[in-house]
Amino acid sequence: MTKAAEAALEVLSTLRLVPVPGRPDVALALHSFSVPGLPYEKKRARPVLLLHGAVENGRIFYTSSGKGLAPFLARQGYTVYVLDFRGHGRSEPRISRKFDCSLGDVVLSDIPLAIETMLEETGQTRFHAMAHSFGGTVLLAALVRHPSLLARCTSVVTFASRRRLRAFSWKKVYMIDVMWNRVAPFLTKTYGYLPAHRFRFGVESEARTWHAESVRWIREARWKDAGDGFDYGGAWRVPRLRKPALLFLTGAADPVLGHPRDVRDLRDECPAPRSEFRVVGKAMGHLHDYDHISLLTHRDAPADHFPWIVNWLAEAESLPSALTGF
Repeated sequence: MTKAAEAALEVLSTLRLVPVPGRPDVALALHSFSVPGLPYEKKRARPVLLLHGAVENGRIFYTSSGKGLAPFLARQGYTVYVLDFRGHGRSEPRISRKFDCSLGDVVLSDIPLAIETMLEETGQTRFHAMAHSFGGTVLLAALVRHPSLLARCTSVVTFASRRRLRAFSWKKVYMIDVMWNRVAPFLTKTYGYLPAHRFRFGVESEARTWHAESVRWIREARWKDAGDGFDYGGAWRVPRLRKPALLFLTGAADPVLGHPRDVRDLRDECPAPRSEFRVVGKAMGHLHDYDHISLLTHRDAPADHFPWIVNWLAEAESLPSALTGF
């Protein structure tokens, strides 16, 4: 099938609201993408879960016209699921003064619920996971917090994900040290939540507890849960824990939110038998030096680095099971 023919394939998109156990007032939006008419030999068994970052929603991965990473993967034969985190996108209810949530809610409840729902619907036992920005950090925390899910995860691909932001630049001082770490806490006290979209921090608001805990993750040397002190960094270093293949990508033109040094630091916190770091830019033979957002949204991405990612997924699936131990 030619690239033009693949691009023309119609992608079926559906939305399911998944109730959160014990929280009758909360439902998670889980979007699915697939190509029903794809030839059998093109279909791939293992589904892919996509997670967005802070002050975002799942639309970082797709557009209404069928563009983006989610439709691209669907055209390659994958069944793709995109989760809107609690309070974001089409999930209910939205973040507000009356509706608060924490990183723990996402790590302990929402991501495991999305994975189990995806596996149940597809009838599969193993899966791939991808995430953008801070969503990658949350994903890695959720997987290591649930070793049974970690063992079923074939691969993780993160796009400009990092935990700490230590690479110095004046832009970083303004965006993170001043706006995120100082101005944003003042706004959460004033409004009861962070109205990030109103002040152009992003496209979504963030809950006051979620934001406060994210600041701690950025600042503190040890990667620990703010609620019960669980040591995520220590858990990733547990010997003989079965781990997926890990791929850490960032754009060559992402000097703050996905600085290569900070992305490599996250990679070092999550040791695995197969772990790869790559900067996507002209120096590596790519068409552009991508920034924090265009790494996923650029019109040339489907012809540039997206096919390379699909090949990487296929290689991860072919790894002997013994290589998943560490």
